[in-house]
This record gives sequence, structure tokens and C-alpha cells, in this order.
Amino acid sequence: MSKTNPEYIITASLPPKELQRAWLDYFTDLLPLGIAVCVLLVGIIIWFTRRSFTMGLEIIEGLRLGEFEVHYQPMVTLATGEVCCAEALLRWQRQNGSKISPELFIGYAEENGQIGLLTQFVLEKVITDLAQLANQDIPISVNLAGSDLASPMFVENLTALCKKHQLAPNRIELEITERSLVLGQSAIEVITCLRQAGHVILIDDFGTGYSSLSYLHNLPVDILKIDKSFVQALGSGAATHHVASHIVQMAKALGLSVVAEGIETTEQAEILKEMGVEWGQGWLYAKAMPFAELRQFLQGSTPTTLKPLSSDPLPDAV
Repeated sequence: MSKTNPEYIITASLPPKELQRAWLDYFTDLLPLGIAVCVLLVGIIIWFTRRSFTMGLEIIEGLRLGEFEVHYQPMVTLATGEVCCAEALLRWQRQNGSKISPELFIGYAEENGQIGLLTQFVLEKVITDLAQLANQDIPISVNLAGSDLASPMFVENLTALCKKHQLAPNRIELEITERSLVLGQSAIEVITCLRQAGHVILIDDFGTGYSSLSYLHNLPVDILKIDKSFVQALGSGAATHHVASHIVQMAKALGLSVVAEGIETTEQAEILKEMGVEWGQGWLYAKAMPFAELRQFLQGSTPTTLKPLSSDPLPDAV
């Protein structure tokens, strides 16, 4: 016959008044902290709201004051090193000397409906500058936002600008980011009209978005631009170092040409040439520069003069 150990249950309790007093003390201790956190959150929300509103006004004011400037980064034919094109890149320097990052103001403009103003400014400046390069028959590529393609009037406005300056449409190439390719039929029709008008269509930052092979097959595009993150992974052993090769194979299967962005080393350039990439862009060849510097660069840009800017890799222009 076995004996079982008795079980003991110990309970403790406080009188209701003492329990209420304990909770009141606890609440009183935490109340200032709670108020401080709420004030901080409200302040952050107000700051972001005011900052966003101020940014919109500053973009409009910056355009009026001439604070925006278009810089140009040359592209080269990898086989020869000769300049074949240049990409227009928007820069913003305030009158007080401060510079606003394109990632900041372009992202804001795209989200708040002001990107059309910036696109129009870039197109007008590029077309005006190209008119001064009559002896340099190179095209300039301009980046478009998804909202630019949402209006059929965009085609008419661009056509009118080219006619005004007697500029052939093939001198203006148009870059569309892969992330903006999830478009409706109307936007695809706009791209088709632009291509039929004579503009070369490029897909920028390819490999970072959502395009499938079947989707690309139905898009009226001419060139894929490999995103610089995949170019910089070449020869590094990184997990993404094969992506560039796959993109080139995809492009060739679709009959498209390829531009590689962000080339920083001769090793990267050689690998890309072996892959069959036609054109390259990056600090190995030239930085983004104002138009006056571009003119001088083009006058002296021969395959023998296109040397790396530095022995050290440098970040590509935005």
C-alpha cells in the first residue's frame, strides 16, 4: 500500500482597495511615458506631412528659379570604345548650394503627380541641347515615368517639340523602368505610338522588376539595360553573378540589343563583351556631366582617349 504526497495550493490576495491603489500607482508612473510617446508620434506625422507638402512647393519653385539642371552620361560601344549615345540625368542644386538626391525628389514627384513637370523640363532641355550638336549625330536617352505613358497627349507634345527644333525622333531615345511595365493597354499603345514615330524604346534597370519572357515578347521595345547591381556582381562570386548572362540570353532570344549600366572595371567590360553586350555605361568610361562638358568630351572622345577615370572603382551615377 503506497502513500501519495499531499498537494498544497498557496494563494495570495490583496484587499480590493490595495489592489486599486497598486494599479493607480502603476498607471501614474507610466502616464508621462505614454504622453511623451504620443507627442513624439504626432510630431513625426506632422513633420512628414509638412515636409511632403514643402517638397512639392520646392520642386515648382526650383523649376521657376532654374535650380534644376540636366547632366549627361555617355554610353559607348563596347567593341570599339566609341561614344554612341548619352543618358540625360536630372540634378537639383538649391540656390543655397545644397543638393537634393534624385532618389528623393524624383520618387516624391512620381508619387504626388509632379513627375510630368520634370519630364517636360528634361525633354525641352535635351532637345534644345541636341539642336546644338548638329555635327555630333548621337541620340540622347530620357527616362520616363509610368504616369508619362498614361496620357496620349504625351506623344503629341513630344512630336511637337521635335518638329519645333527640327530634330529627328530617333535622336530622342526613351527609357522606361521595368517596374513601370505593369501597365494597362492604353500605356502600351502609347509606347507603340512612340516607337512608330521613330523613338528607340529601352527598358531601364532590367532584372529588378517583374517582366516575364512572354510579357516582353509583346512589348514594343528595342533595348534592355542591365541593372548596375548585376553588372557589379560579375566575377565576384556573388549569388547574382550569373543574372547578367541570363538577361543577355533572354534579350538575344527576343531579338533585342543590350546596354550594361554601372561598368566600373575593365574586367566587367571584358566579361560583358564576351557575353555579346553591345553597349556600356559607367564610371569606367565617363561620369555624368553638364552639357558644356559633354560637348568637349565628344570632341575628344576617341577609342584611345576613353580611359578609366580612376584606378579605383567608383559608384555609377544615379
